[in-house]
Amino acid sequence: MASETKFKETEIGMIPEEWKVKELGEISVNLDNKRVPLSAKEREKMKGIYPYYGAQGIIDHINDYIFDGTYLLVAEDDENLKSHKEKIATIAKGKFWVNNHAHIISNNEKNDLKFLYYFINTVMYQST
Repeated sequence: MASETKFKETEIGMIPEEWKVKELGEISVNLDNKRVPLSAKEREKMKGIYPYYGAQGIIDHINDYIFDGTYLLVAEDDENLKSHKEKIATIAKGKFWVNNHAHIISNNEKNDLKFLYYFINTVMYQST
């Protein structure tokens, strides 16, 4: 016999009783301090195999990388934050470079990057 899920009221609405409301900083690590923007002129001199990410995904390929692993990239600015024509978060894997138009989020033992990816892409955001 299946048990009925019990809910509780929280600041974000009703959630299952066993869930907890957490802030993003409690369940992830922000690595924005490691971002390094490169101008188109600089990237032209660095053509290579590693993806160079901006707010809406890969915008170039260069011969160096900053990150090596699996990370969540979230658009920091761009028209898409208002129009919602594209997803604002993407999962980047392997070796890559990120400019200053995408937030870089690493997981910690308290989260799953795929969950954050789906959650962030379903919430309606507006740029301020």
